[in-house]
Amino acid sequence: MPQQGDKVIISDLVLYAKIGWTAAEREAPQRLALSLEVSLDLTMAAASRNLTDTVCYSSLSRRLREIAAGNDWVLIEELAEALCGSVLSENSHISAAKLLLKKFSVPDASWTGVEISRCKE
Repeated sequence: MPQQGDKVIISDLVLYAKIGWTAAEREAPQRLALSLEVSLDLTMAAASRNLTDTVCYSSLSRRLREIAAGNDWVLIEELAEALCGSVLSENSHISAAKLLLKKFSVPDASWTGVEISRCKE
């Protein structure tokens, strides 16, 4: 059980994905931005000074980029679920994740996006 409020945060990570409702939208990768908060107990890592007792945000970022680039996505919701599911299933220290995924394709809007929160069962 994580200490109340313990989080690792990645803010506005740039991803590229072939994403969109139409085939034309999916022809070329689009720039997306992801912000992620993961809940985990950081007391062990703080005491041990060992990376294996926490989450390596560099490795996590690399994996998120691989997933985004590795498929054609129709909906941003679909990609958000895949990314969040991977975070939870591939990282034993993480108990919950909150993910904000931004897309920059709507004229006159700085961005549109989805935010999801998931917990391990």
